[in-house]
Order: sequence, then structure tokens, then C-alpha cells
Amino acid sequence: MAENRRFIHGVVAPKERLEAAWWFAYQGSKLLVQPEPSHVTIPCLVDFAELGLPVLHQNYIGCLDGRHCYAVELPEGIAPPQGMTFEDLRRTYGRIDEDLFSVAGRAV
Repeated sequence: MAENRRFIHGVVAPKERLEAAWWFAYQGSKLLVQPEPSHVTIPCLVDFAELGLPVLHQNYIGCLDGRHCYAVELPEGIAPPQGMTFEDLRRTYGRIDEDLFSVAGRAV
């Protein structure tokens, strides 16, 4: 990536979710990602409920270049949605956008 994007820490979520947000969902120490041939991606959805997974806790953590970011804690033992997997955050290094990796570290 040529230049770093700007992350602004936040604690108060927007009242309405109208646009897609980054959802950093963890099951223990493993991050929910969608694997691609050469990289992995973070779910980017208007509402995390679109994935149909039970949520233990959900927190707003800020904005990355104007896109809202949420941390989500998932219960142990649930299966990831089709086409996704839970992966140790360290394993995603170098296979995920650097700025998203940095925010993912805050979300744990």
C-alpha cells in the first residue's frame, strides 16, 4: 500500500448504520476472515447480523478513512459462515492490508 490510511479512535457508534462497516470478529484469539488466493479480507457489511452468527459482545472502535469499525466477540465452538474461516491474527500478517491489520490488533 502506498500510503497509510487514517484511523480515528471512537467509542460512540453512529445512531444508524447506513453504509458498510469493517467488522473485526474474534472467536478467542482467532479473527474471522474471508480467504482469497493471495490475501485475506475482513467482513465489510452494513450489519454483522447479515452473517447469522451469535454475538457475545459488540463494540464500536472508530473509523478507518471514514468507514466505521466494530469489534465483535463470538462464542467458542461456532462454525464460520461458508467461504470464511477463523485465523490467528499473526497468520494474517502480510496477507491483509496493513491498516486493517493494525485496527484488527486494537479490536482484540
